[in-house]
Amino acid sequence: MAERTLYFDNARETQEILGRQGALLARLERDLGVALVSRDTWLKLEGEVAAVEKAYGFFENLRLARNRGAELREHGVLFALRAHCEGRSDDWQRMYTCR
Repeated sequence: MAERTLYFDNARETQEILGRQGALLARLERDLGVALVSRDTWLKLEGEVAAVEKAYGFFENLRLARNRGAELREHGVLFALRAHCEGRSDDWQRMYTCR
């Protein structure tokens, strides 16, 4: 088992990535195959080493897209999640960097 913690810059970033009141947490856990615990401006990921690293990369890429000006709404996060799980992370990253 592995554990990693991701720290968000502020509560708004946390909310945009995880949904209001963590509404997306259960879906993210299921699709990424990791346990997630969110408090204030941090997110702890727990699970198998490969799954934790892959999930951490997903969240880092979402943060990068947000910091480049992408507005993250629930449907955008779910699109990115689907692409990530299908091995098409490059596609959605390219979409967010073309703004």
